Amino acid sequence: MLRNYLPKTYLSLTTIGALDEKYLNLMFKDFFTEILPENLVLRIVDAYLLEGVKVLYRFGLGLIKG
Repeated sequence: MLRNYLPKTYLSLTTIGALDEKYLNLMFKDFFTEILPENLVLRIVDAYLLEGVKVLYRFGLGLIKG
């Protein structure tokens, strides 16, 4: 989907390796638990429950940019 709608972003993320399966699983399946402290993971889950999936997307992009 990213490739179709945002081709420049897709190319940039592919170039730096951010779309590798291990990183996508870390962001969306493991919920960042390997790299973030527990209180921050709970804050992300809380924001996700309040605002929806857009929070996960924004947070993931923030991590990639950082």
